[in-house]
Amino acid sequence: MNPDNLKEARKSKKLTMQQAAAAIGVSASSYQKYEYGINKPDIDTLQKIADVFGVTTDYLLGREKKKSPEMTSEDTRFEEELLSIYRSMPEEYRKLLYDSIRAAVLKNHSPEQIRSDIKKVIFDMLSVHKASAGCGYDLEDSDQWRSVEVVDTPELHEADFAVEVDGDSMLPDFENGDIVYVVKSDEVPVGKIGLFIQNGKGYIKKAGEDRLMSLNPEYDDIYPENGEIIPCGIIIGKAVR
Repeated sequence: MNPDNLKEARKSKKLTMQQAAAAIGVSASSYQKYEYGINKPDIDTLQKIADVFGVTTDYLLGREKKKSPEMTSEDTRFEEELLSIYRSMPEEYRKLLYDSIRAAVLKNHSPEQIRSDIKKVIFDMLSVHKASAGCGYDLEDSDQWRSVEVVDTPELHEADFAVEVDGDSMLPDFENGDIVYVVKSDEVPVGKIGLFIQNGKGYIKKAGEDRLMSLNPEYDDIYPENGEIIPCGIIIGKAVR
């Protein structure tokens, strides 16, 4: 075991010694002795270390300078495809995926455990009215709500209800069909995205000083002269499905 290569491999994964030990399945003191060159791991533990750190056993033994195992063209293509998909995801999707994968690596989860890490729950307060065709949001009226299966995220637990986006006036932040979480409020601060009602229709818009604004420049702003604007709540995020 080359202690310097072991330390470099751990740091490249941004792990503390304690985290590395937990991921490998040894005690913190045992791992420290590997990195200090006092003890050497057995064959099985050496392979486990290589798998966790994403390096070859030869690299850990100091037999080669290259950290990563040789990759086939199929491996490269697969990684490029995953990276492309990851970059195209909304920010909250990327964070959820990153947190789940990192937790799985640290805990040495199996594929089955990783799948169970991303929990889905039933959210019962999705409005039957879409955001551009609603007729009011009465939280006491059970007939206005339906259930939807979503990933369990912090925003879900903060929301009073959710609404489905209809149209593309709030692109690029909100797409047609997105489900957005709403915290009920009769005031939406300027600059915040909120849910509003005007003339019996619901709108998701950015609150301005004297108007409601669309993010998509192809759509006109909404003015109070055309009907009283009633704030219903503040948008705190999108549901992950």
